[in-house]
Amino acid sequence: MAVCRKVMPCWWLLLLAGVRFARAVDTFGPLVKATEGEVWPRPHSQITYDAYMLINPSNFTFSVKEEETSWLPDYVRRVSLLCQVSNKTCGILEEAVRRYSDSVYRYVPSRGGDLRKTNVGHLDTLSVLVTSSCEEYPYLGMDEEYELKINNVTAVLTSKTVWGALRGLETFSQLLYIDHNKEVRINSTAISDQPRFPHRGLLLDTSRHYMPLSVIREMLDGMEMNKMNVFHWHIVDSQSFPYQSRVFPDLRYVHGAFVVARKSSVGRCRQTLKEPVVYTELRPYDLYINKLCTFLNYLPVMVMSSLVKCLFCVCPVCNDLKFNFKLNVLLCLSEKGAYDPETHIYTHDDIKNITEYARLRGIRVMPEFDTPGHTLSWGPGQPDLLTPCYSFVTGKPDGTYGPINPSLESTYTFIEKLFQEVVALFPDSYLHLGGDEVSFVCWRTNPNVTSFMMENGISNYAGLEQYYMQRVVNITSYLNASSVVWQEVFDNGVTIPDSTVVHVWTGSQAEELSKASARLHLAQSIYRMEHSCLECSKYFSSISFPERCPERAVWVLQVTAAGHRALLSACWYLGRLESGGDWRKFYECEPTQFYGTDEQKQRVMGGEACMWGEVVDESNVVARVWPRASATAEKLWSSAGADTEDGASRRLEEHYCRMRRRGVGAQPPNGPGYCR
Repeated sequence: MAVCRKVMPCWWLLLLAGVRFARAVDTFGPLVKATEGEVWPRPHSQITYDAYMLINPSNFTFSVKEEETSWLPDYVRRVSLLCQVSNKTCGILEEAVRRYSDSVYRYVPSRGGDLRKTNVGHLDTLSVLVTSSCEEYPYLGMDEEYELKINNVTAVLTSKTVWGALRGLETFSQLLYIDHNKEVRINSTAISDQPRFPHRGLLLDTSRHYMPLSVIREMLDGMEMNKMNVFHWHIVDSQSFPYQSRVFPDLRYVHGAFVVARKSSVGRCRQTLKEPVVYTELRPYDLYINKLCTFLNYLPVMVMSSLVKCLFCVCPVCNDLKFNFKLNVLLCLSEKGAYDPETHIYTHDDIKNITEYARLRGIRVMPEFDTPGHTLSWGPGQPDLLTPCYSFVTGKPDGTYGPINPSLESTYTFIEKLFQEVVALFPDSYLHLGGDEVSFVCWRTNPNVTSFMMENGISNYAGLEQYYMQRVVNITSYLNASSVVWQEVFDNGVTIPDSTVVHVWTGSQAEELSKASARLHLAQSIYRMEHSCLECSKYFSSISFPERCPERAVWVLQVTAAGHRALLSACWYLGRLESGGDWRKFYECEPTQFYGTDEQKQRVMGGEACMWGEVVDESNVVARVWPRASATAEKLWSSAGADTEDGASRRLEEHYCRMRRRGVGAQPPNGPGYCR
């Protein structure tokens, strides 16, 4: 019997698990019943009344206060919103009205025809009032607050800024739903809403697998629907360098000498262009020739081929003027670092297309150029940038390469010129510098790096990484850009400006954390003894504690205690896929769940859901992200504890169908079900 008593609890657990499994498989109808007209993310304040109105999308009109609308397309006038702007017309808002007009039209009832004659009121217009001048580009800390009031007579959206108006328009579109009579309803509602955190982002890796522009735009559409406002573009990594730089290497800088870039050529030029000629200084006409090469590089292939044969191979001017070098078409980093230099690259025009698409949706685009690690794809297009590895046996180079070489001054010249181009191309004021997962193996084997360390009094390789990152941060500051770095940079003691943001992505390296104060020592040791967080309260005052303290909290604690702002991603890695509705594990994450004062918690800017590209490509990445990242979006927008997981599951079921209706290929969040 004693044995039975010990075994029985296990059998009960198995039985309960079986019941839950049976419910997931054998229940009749949807596993989770979707809500109707509920908003995602949940607004900060919402009052919903019993009354409702009907909407006929075909008769929903649009006009701009004191502006002529005859120039608008017919479908916009037919399916539209009434937009009243207190001052001049705002281009971002006009574009949003066109976009949301189309989303309203998607609700055209399948039965067609006019609305049935009832005593229920009909809503014909939405008035949008923006009380301040129209801003052109989204930025950190922009005002996204809005109020939306809908009754049986009018619907009014009020905001101080265009960014708040965008978020309010999204909310309005989500309040619409189709009732049992196949008619479009909207409930009488009063909403007052604003985001909890200013930085609500999604990281997308386009290096491990190249993502077409159409996929990136679909991601941005999903972000707009979830009120996320930062697209973190991890555009390059070790596997490929799809960013097409116009700066490098039109002239490569190698050991103090400039070399003319070389590329495989066509026709008779193939035999004449063998090796680039090295010069110790630039001559005046070199710059003009390189500008000509740049122009030729953008011409159609057949035209360029003929011109190359003429100018570069048989043109007598080249010989008569004794230029003494062989010209060539410019070579970009992406042409040697990309998977395919023609089809798997992002040109400047591509990037401008994406940043504009994001701008119109109130989304910032923050590029990441991760160094000194994660840079193997940089090497083929930029010789001497990476560190040659040496054999422990022979003491000679073994043909492999490690991180960027921090011992060469040419490295920092290259970084400054590349970042100058990047900062000019991307409108956002923040540049993510990476700085994570740097292997020291190659640095240890390279005698030149070792000599550099001895000459500069650097005693260890973490100190060498600190030296490199310090210079890169300084370069970024010199270019009037603000830096974001992965947490290892902070951990290694790099002196970073107060404006630098530390991005927390892991909790597995707590032993290497720098200790900001004795309070941190104590908090960490107590955590490592696996004590309840509440047991720590006797050591601290005016600090709130969760029931358990995840290890990532130690990172956030130390970053904020040192006076830096922090971003959190450690609990929102979308690549960690589990069966079933695994969005719940993301919904459980609380950004301010760490030992800290209110002042420290205010330094948490928000966070990002991260979609790394090792096992996703254009065929599955959208479904892998949505609606799982929607959980992150709500945790960053809505008040803490705004909803339970069960309540959120019903709203997310509706939101998933809503995203699919509007062209975002989201996957089912909960289990068996259907979309109307």
